[in-house]
Amino acid sequence: MTPPRHQEHKDHQDPTSWRTYRPILILERCVHCLQCWIFCPDSSVVVKAGKVVGFDLEHCKGCGICAYECPDKFHAIEMVLEKQVKV
Repeated sequence: MTPPRHQEHKDHQDPTSWRTYRPILILERCVHCLQCWIFCPDSSVVVKAGKVVGFDLEHCKGCGICAYECPDKFHAIEMVLEKQVKV
């Protein structure tokens, strides 16, 4: 007899179903130092032409490292509760 196969649920693959916080980029404050990009463990910071343009929210786990590494005097990334974000 073969054991039943583990079935992946879509909810486990979609971070929005379990992520508590998500990063929000405040572009007016960003100086594009790329510290967020360097330290993001999921490679979720999207950079185009050397500038931060947003986040790949399909891969972002909401850990907040990007916001932590953003220089204090800029605070260009804020972590907000996932359920407070209107899509």
